[in-house]
Amino acid sequence: MSLPFVVDEQDLEQQERTLAPSGEARLNGLVPLAWHLRQRDGKRAIGLAREARELMRQFELGETRARAVALRLALVEAEVSWGLADYEHAQRLVDDAILAAQASGDTAAAADARWIAASLASDLGDTVRRDESLQACEALAHRLGDVQRTLIARAAIARWAVFSDPMLARERWGDAFGDGSGPWPVGVATWVTDFLGNLAFSDGDNGPAILHRLRVHEDAVASGQWQRAVVALTNIGACFSNLNDHDSSLIWMQRGLDEARRLGWPMAVAGALIQLGGILQPLGRLDAAIELLQEARGMLVIAPKSRSLVIALHYLGEGLNLQGKHAEALEVLAELEMRANTLKQSDMLMEVRLARATAMAGLGRRAEALALAHDALASCREFKRRVVEIRVLMELARLYTTTPPGEPPADAEDHAAALACLREAVAISQSIEGYQISGDLYDALAQEHAHAGDHAVAYEVSRQAAKAREATVGTAALNRSIAMQIGFQTERTRADAELQRSLATTLQQTTATLEVLGAIGQEITRHLDEQAVFDILQAHVHDLLDATHFSVWALNAAGDTIELAFGIDEGQPMVPGRQIPMDREVSNVARCARTRQEILRQEAPEGYNPNHIPGTFRAASALYAPLVVGDSLLGVMSIQSPKAHVYGERERLIFRTLCAYGAIGLHNSRAYKLLGETLGELQLAQDELARKNALLEQAYLQQQEASFTDPLTQLRNRRFLMAHIEDEIALTLRRSERQQRQSPIEPTLDHDLVFYMLDIDFFKSVNDQYGHAAGDAVLVEMARRLHSVIRETDFLIRWGGEEFLLVARATHAGEGAVLAERLRGVVAEQQFDIGDGKSLAVTCSVGFASFPFHASEPRLANWSEVTRLADQALYVAKEGGRNRWAGVEATRAPRDRAHFEQICRDPRAAEAQGDVTLLRSQAE
Repeated sequence: MSLPFVVDEQDLEQQERTLAPSGEARLNGLVPLAWHLRQRDGKRAIGLAREARELMRQFELGETRARAVALRLALVEAEVSWGLADYEHAQRLVDDAILAAQASGDTAAAADARWIAASLASDLGDTVRRDESLQACEALAHRLGDVQRTLIARAAIARWAVFSDPMLARERWGDAFGDGSGPWPVGVATWVTDFLGNLAFSDGDNGPAILHRLRVHEDAVASGQWQRAVVALTNIGACFSNLNDHDSSLIWMQRGLDEARRLGWPMAVAGALIQLGGILQPLGRLDAAIELLQEARGMLVIAPKSRSLVIALHYLGEGLNLQGKHAEALEVLAELEMRANTLKQSDMLMEVRLARATAMAGLGRRAEALALAHDALASCREFKRRVVEIRVLMELARLYTTTPPGEPPADAEDHAAALACLREAVAISQSIEGYQISGDLYDALAQEHAHAGDHAVAYEVSRQAAKAREATVGTAALNRSIAMQIGFQTERTRADAELQRSLATTLQQTTATLEVLGAIGQEITRHLDEQAVFDILQAHVHDLLDATHFSVWALNAAGDTIELAFGIDEGQPMVPGRQIPMDREVSNVARCARTRQEILRQEAPEGYNPNHIPGTFRAASALYAPLVVGDSLLGVMSIQSPKAHVYGERERLIFRTLCAYGAIGLHNSRAYKLLGETLGELQLAQDELARKNALLEQAYLQQQEASFTDPLTQLRNRRFLMAHIEDEIALTLRRSERQQRQSPIEPTLDHDLVFYMLDIDFFKSVNDQYGHAAGDAVLVEMARRLHSVIRETDFLIRWGGEEFLLVARATHAGEGAVLAERLRGVVAEQQFDIGDGKSLAVTCSVGFASFPFHASEPRLANWSEVTRLADQALYVAKEGGRNRWAGVEATRAPRDRAHFEQICRDPRAAEAQGDVTLLRSQAE
């Protein structure tokens, strides 16, 4: 019985729609539906498989078909059991399936059984069986001529190869999948881009790695491969952490953990806990990190040989070392080394030996620590891990010069050995293209030169340390900029579904832009001369943006005048020194400086323009942005073009990034003039630069807040709801449970949340007949009218397309129909103006349900399930003729979760059984 390995949501919906209500036709539809729901909804998949087995007993299928159906249903049960970590049962089913598929000649089932066997082996840490199973899967799929299965297996083999040896993986598979853009059969992009993302991550290219993993998540969700989707979320978080954007990292990690808990997959939950614990450690939240890692370690007793357990032990050992619990760390690291050896995880062997050396040193066992560090160094050289080798050499230098209490201090030979290690570390750093040498490495080298009496060399190295820290600040600013750009791209892509078809092209263009911006940032932050900063900015502004005019204006010391510091107008330099009073009303430069806000002007090329500077060209588009560092305004940067409407959102983001770099560069140059020649004065400059980095973080948070708003309707979007709904749910649950504890004679408070799903009736016909501009006008007016009948405290969300979600806060569940009628009426009562003197009658349909779903069991249902019920009620209203509302109201408490899920799937059947009441409006 040959079925596609995975299908997209459209095909799945078609299967759902065409599922017959009874008979052998239903059996024929149940089998593929159960197979394609195996990761999307494991419980339902098992339920459908059981129903299919019951139907098999009612019909004469023939021996061959009966075996094929039974085999496919066994594979569904095996994969669901794997997800639930019921490994013994899953392994038994897979072994039986392999034998049955061989006996019956069912090649597709044989390939799928090998795939599930590889997944089991991966969780259980049996890398040999994993690789053998994947290779067998690929061979079977290739023999079958199944391109989808063949490519997925091949990409999975390449993905796992990266963990063993990235260099060999690149040599073997680097060109096998091109740039990953395809086109591919459904589901293949999940594994191809996962492989490419792992390669980029192993190279330290976090920007491209994020873009690949966003594609992994998008394609995995669309094709029902939810295990990969969850892993992609946590991997995206890890990349953002490497870019120093810890806020975004925690958001993505938490999303991964929430999805894993929703799915109920222990290994996915453990993996998310591990990644979240690893992120919390560098943020200094060691207690919380270790608690999460210990929880994950406890869960992974089901898979003692898995790579997930290896990673958990690695993070746990590092955390215990940071807490000074070196004896406990050694116990964890001993277990880690044993498991890493068993799994042949070369990357972990170096890390564990380095961590053990740190623990040994912390316990005063210096000789053992030195021996372990030398072992780690040998491993680094064997596997050519140069970045790790630098860290090992720095640790060796520290061990040579640090002796335990009570022992003699390090002698001249020890210091000479330390100096040799540090020199080698610097040489390796300089040999790695693009590697940023840390100030700590230069400081340690300067200290050893000073100890050897080479004070002139020590002073020169100290100056290099200061420059390295300046470059580090620039790198941090660059990483923050990259994170902001990627965060913006991510939110914009998720908010606008129509752009998804062109996502791959957009992300490629963004990557190229980010690479250019990164190079500019590094170039600017390397210079401490003001004129050099101006020259770099103007050169790159003309490369990236349409700018016939470019100028930088500096605020004077008194703060009452802004002066032209640098300018290029139609290729000719502008004479600096022109001054504009800060209170001049008609000057955009002065207004931008006063308000500290970006100004975009769209001027007509002809006619009077009071802002025009005599002797310069007349601009049709002009953009002004303040140059701010901390609370200090440095000036204003401006670009202008004779073309109209050339500065869209992308161009404005690029310009903001250039302004951020320009502000840092100008501030650096001014700060450098104030520095003396002593190391103490250099330290003051480093502190100032560190504060500037906090500014970029603040700017990023402001950008993140902007991403909570739908650009067309100015309503809040899904991201806003996801960020705030859990707090509302917690408050509602506390109020509900407090209400249950109070006396029956006390008044009942309005503490429910009512979720309304609203859909504009026949909206597609508006776009088809009158154009998208008319459709946009309807959406904007719809938002205005809905706002007019709700409270300021309610959440009104642009849910997507013509759908809106309203969360009525602190209300009473029994009054849901009142607001539903008010919402319906305000839309239908007056025609919509769609422009060009035309108006149109527009109606909407409304469905609603309340949270808690039943007062006696407030925690039985979560908010997303109540939203699903509201959506079901919306369909009831649509079926009733539109311009109506319908609501789902619990008649009695559900018996258990399974009963509630049955209600969610079919509230009409639940109404017939007396479990719920479907409230309906009268026909209008």
